[in-house]
Amino acid sequence: MFKKIARSGAALVAPLSWRLYLRKNKKEWPRGARCAVTFSFDYDYVSDVMCVRDLCEAFNSHGLTASHAVVGKYVEAFPRDHALLVDAGHELINHSYSHPDGPLNHSERFNELSPKRLEEEVAGCEHACKKALGVKPVGFRAPHFGLLNTQKIYEILDKRKYLYSSSTNLTTTQSHGTPYHPNKQDFHKAGAPHYRVLELPLFACPTHYYPVFDSWHCFETGAHAREGQFKGLFSRALHLAEKYGAHLNLYFDPHHVAHLREFNAVLEEAARSRAWVASSREVAEWWRK
Repeated sequence: MFKKIARSGAALVAPLSWRLYLRKNKKEWPRGARCAVTFSFDYDYVSDVMCVRDLCEAFNSHGLTASHAVVGKYVEAFPRDHALLVDAGHELINHSYSHPDGPLNHSERFNELSPKRLEEEVAGCEHACKKALGVKPVGFRAPHFGLLNTQKIYEILDKRKYLYSSSTNLTTTQSHGTPYHPNKQDFHKAGAPHYRVLELPLFACPTHYYPVFDSWHCFETGAHAREGQFKGLFSRALHLAEKYGAHLNLYFDPHHVAHLREFNAVLEEAARSRAWVASSREVAEWWRK
């Protein structure tokens, strides 16, 4: 029934639906901020890697940094481009070595891999980042995040002493818009017995309430393709995050937003807001204190 209503009047349903997913966060954010905002990017294609310089310039112009989910094979192939991110103070997230079920590896699906192969994917990206850039990621994002995320990966992340994963959609979890320790029987839930690693869920579309608020949903599905809608969506999501004291954890594809005129306005609004604009690592480190 919700789906039928959402198709006919998503703007009316969304405010009611958010009450199912968000709760007022009782833990205060640093410096009196009303919420936390994280910009993250997934580098699944060469066209994404080619946007590194433009993204660095955009964030630098507003004094902000972001988190970048990188693929090990691309780090090896384009070390200078990835080095720009490190030199600019941005965070690298482990996004696997070959991105199974992606442009580099169509023969495997990430969530169907054996524990041994899963660890090889994590370790391979680690090795590439350390060798080419001198950096070991402390965060992980599964290829295609929620679609191919798997319970098996959390045991590996704990073993390799990762600080966090960011591989779920807020509306599929019980996080209520904040980080949580995944349960060992069901990573969508919090509570003991749980893993040491934190899960940082991605924020959902503020209008359609269920899909992730990412650039694929905004532009590839045609959901918000009209000029001027992207900035409005961000403003709406920021308002929700401020209202509930949530973590506005956003993921975009660089090739969608790096040259989007509205994206500069999004960064400007974030910089001027009363939000704590922080990397995934900063949020996870602060939350675990």
